[in-house]
Amino acid sequence: MNGEITKIDPVKKSANGNAFIRVYFKIEGKDWYKTDICPDYRNYARWKPLLKVGNMLSGLEAKGDTTINADSWPKLVVKVVVDDRTIDICKDIIKHLYEIKGVLPAKDQVASIVTNNFSILYKEAELAFDIAIKEYQK
Repeated sequence: MNGEITKIDPVKKSANGNAFIRVYFKIEGKDWYKTDICPDYRNYARWKPLLKVGNMLSGLEAKGDTTINADSWPKLVVKVVVDDRTIDICKDIIKHLYEIKGVLPAKDQVASIVTNNFSILYKEAELAFDIAIKEYQK
């Protein structure tokens, strides 16, 4: 399941003396969950680079009603935002290639041109293509 980190407590000591960090999540379609990550355990290595409030993580496994299993394999969910400038660039490239070849260009062709010439992420270029091409598919 997916969840956004909403709060990270400072390092605390458990009753048995182990240090741990409590992390709180807002789970999509559900209420809050928590997990306790121990810096001395091996699984901490997979959590450490992801521990930032606001990060959306996938791969979270529930362990009980409100607990995330600390042995989950979390992955950062990257949010890609497409701006109007990128859509306009894609429209221009589609128009130009259509005028030259007489057929609509493929998504990967346009995304590669946009990525290589305008310092735009490939995924953003793909999403912009999907929006821009609709003008030609009507």
